[in-house]
Amino acid sequence: MERDIVDLLREDHTRMDGLLTELDRVGSPHRREQAVSELVAALGRHLDAEEALLEPVVRKLLPSLMAELLREHADLKHLLTRLDYLDYMARFFGSFELTLGLLEEMVRNHIEEAEETIFPRVLRDVPATRRYQLGAQFVRFSATTLMSA
Repeated sequence: MERDIVDLLREDHTRMDGLLTELDRVGSPHRREQAVSELVAALGRHLDAEEALLEPVVRKLLPSLMAELLREHADLKHLLTRLDYLDYMARFFGSFELTLGLLEEMVRNHIEEAEETIFPRVLRDVPATRRYQLGAQFVRFSATTLMSA
């Protein structure tokens, strides 16, 4: 069954928000490591899918947002790389937690901007048939990136 890309991206946002909430609550260092790994993987896939599928649409609808969107994606990917490669000892000296806190803030801002600015314009200005085509591409893209991970 095909689904609207906006619905699929919103589900991704909900999943990432849940992982961020879990990171704030989890006590077990092992479970925290798992949640960080899940967040890094999910956010990486999400950003790649947005860049491949939604960015061309946003470029046409909201060209004034493109520079900010591209910078935001680059900053998020940089933080993901940092989190992924910070060594175990860095966690004891705070750089890991500082990077994770910054990532959390940026992800929540990303979600808010998409939900309040980008998605309403996509829903208003992109025909449903195109959104469903993009949704099908998103599902294939996500499946491909999951298999290669």
